[in-house]
Amino acid sequence: MKVQKQSIRVYDNFCTKTAEVRESFLQSGFGKWTPNKGLVGSSIYEGMNYTGLHSYLLGALTVVMGGPIFPNSMFARVTNKDTEKAYVHSDRNDGAYTCLVYLSDHDEISGTGFYRHRKTGMTEMPSFSEMRSDGIIDQLGREMVDGDEKVWEQLDFVRGLFNRAVIFHAPLFHSRFPKHGMGTTVEDGRMIWGCHFHTIETLNKELNLPSRSPSVKEGIEQDRADFQEFVKELGLTQSDMDRAKTDFIDCPNDWIKVKSSDIDGVGVFASKVIKPDEPIASAWTSGRWTNWGRFANHSLTPTVKPKVGCGGVDFISTQTIEPEEEITVNYRDMRQAVKEVSHV
Repeated sequence: MKVQKQSIRVYDNFCTKTAEVRESFLQSGFGKWTPNKGLVGSSIYEGMNYTGLHSYLLGALTVVMGGPIFPNSMFARVTNKDTEKAYVHSDRNDGAYTCLVYLSDHDEISGTGFYRHRKTGMTEMPSFSEMRSDGIIDQLGREMVDGDEKVWEQLDFVRGLFNRAVIFHAPLFHSRFPKHGMGTTVEDGRMIWGCHFHTIETLNKELNLPSRSPSVKEGIEQDRADFQEFVKELGLTQSDMDRAKTDFIDCPNDWIKVKSSDIDGVGVFASKVIKPDEPIASAWTSGRWTNWGRFANHSLTPTVKPKVGCGGVDFISTQTIEPEEEITVNYRDMRQAVKEVSHV
C-alpha cells in the first residue's frame, strides 16, 4: 500500500446499531443541498440527509479514536447511477480527519479510492494559500474535477462493505467509487455516513491553544514527584541514572522519535497516529534497555503499557496517540515486566 497505513484506518463491524441508523435516514428522507463551497467543491449535492441517529455512529467513532471528537459536519448521502459524477477531492478545509461509514451492501464493487497527483507526487491537497503561492490552484482545481486517470494514480482502495468504517487524514486526495453511484432509489443506492472532525489535539492546534491545560501541568508535577519516590524505592543514585543515559541498545523505529519533553529533559514522541492496542516498539531486549525504553518518561496516566514477549518487553499503546504526543509509561509496571522476562 503506497499511502501510509497510519493515514488510513479501516474498522469492520463498526457499530452495533448500524441497521437502525440506516433505517432512521431512510425514514427522514434525502434531498438536494446547494451549498456555497467556494473555490473547491460542487454547488449541488443530490441525495443528502442531516436528520437521523447520528449519535450512535459518533459514539462508535469516539471509541475507536480513544477520546472525544469534535465534528465540523456530519451527514448521510445516497448516490445513484444518475447522480452527478464524483471528482477527486480533499476534505482539508473540513477538519483534521474524515470518517466514512458504509450503510449499504452491493454485489457490485463500491468504496473509496485514494490518489496521487502524478505530476507533483502529492497525495494531500495543499492549503489554498500554498496553492496560490505556487500558482497551481486553478489548474489543480480543474484536474480534481476531471479526475483523469492520466493525471491521478490510484494508490489505495477501501471496499464499501456494510458497517465498515474508514477513517483517514482529511487532506488526502480521494473519491467515491463508482463515480456516479449505484441503483435508482434511496433503498438500493450507495449510502454512506460522513463526518469531518477534530480531536482535542488537532483542535488545540487549529485554535492556537496551549497544548497542555493547567490540570495536565499539575499531572506533570505529580508524575515528577512520583518518579522521585520510585528512585528512592529502588535506592538509585545519581551515578546510576547518569550511567543509564548511555547504556542502551539503539533500535530504529519510524513510528516514534526522541525530542525535548515538558516532563523531564527528553522523551519519546509519536511521529504518526498510533491507534489503541498497537505494538509500538521494543523497550527491553537481550537484557538491556532500548533507546525507547531508556528515554520514555514515567507517568501515573501513561499512554503505553509494557507487554512481556519472547525474551523482551514491548510498548503497547493504551489509547489513540496523535503525532507529537508524548509516549509515557508507568515505571513500576515496566520494572515488573522486566522482572518477569528476566526471571528475577
